[in-house]
Amino acid sequence: MDPVTFAEVVPGRLYFGAIKGGAPKSTENTYYFCTDNTLAYEPFFKDFGPLSMGQVYRFCVFLRKTMDDPNFAKRKIVYVCDPHPHKRANAAVNIGAFAVFYLEKSPDEAFEPLGRLRPAYHPFRDAGYGVCRTMPCSCCLVITLQPNVYQITVLDVLRGLFRGKREGWIDLETFDLQEYEVCLFKFCLGSTYLFHS
Repeated sequence: MDPVTFAEVVPGRLYFGAIKGGAPKSTENTYYFCTDNTLAYEPFFKDFGPLSMGQVYRFCVFLRKTMDDPNFAKRKIVYVCDPHPHKRANAAVNIGAFAVFYLEKSPDEAFEPLGRLRPAYHPFRDAGYGVCRTMPCSCCLVITLQPNVYQITVLDVLRGLFRGKREGWIDLETFDLQEYEVCLFKFCLGSTYLFHS
């Protein structure tokens, strides 16, 4: 694998990189896969991620099963994504989360091979419309919307996942995907109701 285009996550075994047009056809020696269309982020406004914990869980479990499958034991496994900045950032979180949860890497260790790829990852942004600022004037209070300046990097997300794991808040062995998605649906349905009522 080209070290400029691909990051070696597990030496000689697991790689990550961006390729236009999706995953190439797998070969006898290499298995390529892409999750751009199966694990997609649903934006609130101009945000693009990171993916939900349920999607990160799905990715990590799929990749662990693939790596443990005897049919793939002698094959290189290559996770690819589209080079679009939003797809790359979400895919980097996925592969970094796998390194944190299953390879027992620290966030910095997980990000190290990913961080060598160029261009740099696009930071995630807050889902809000902007920051509301108030400016008093002599007769009233003026409220203006300012550009959203809060950003979170791929490494920030990996640090959050690592802390969740360390504190016992996230355990992929006991994670209940169905319960998580029921709660997420209730939250989203409740939010929709509040905004539209």
